[in-house]
Amino acid sequence: RMDPSSVYPMKPLIELAKNGDYDFVGASDPDGDELCARWSLFAPDGTVIWEEKGLEASFVVPADAVAGDRYVLTLTVKDVAERPMTRYAQVAVTVA
Repeated sequence: RMDPSSVYPMKPLIELAKNGDYDFVGASDPDGDELCARWSLFAPDGTVIWEEKGLEASFVVPADAVAGDRYVLTLTVKDVAERPMTRYAQVAVTVA
């Protein structure tokens, strides 16, 4: 069983971001079950512009981003268990 509080972004919310790099860590399972994770980056128009598997990811604000653009990074984590559980966490990034 996965504790929902164990799935968290390193920075819970980035309200204003300058162009640059942001690193995020994934999750852990209190029972020690193996985890499968997927990161998805949504553009301001809601389209998925990037996906990556794994418990760690880096977000680079696109060079063509303008002030006010809002990107949403979603982490989906599922444990490998007899009865798997799935949890989600999101980080919203608004470009300054």
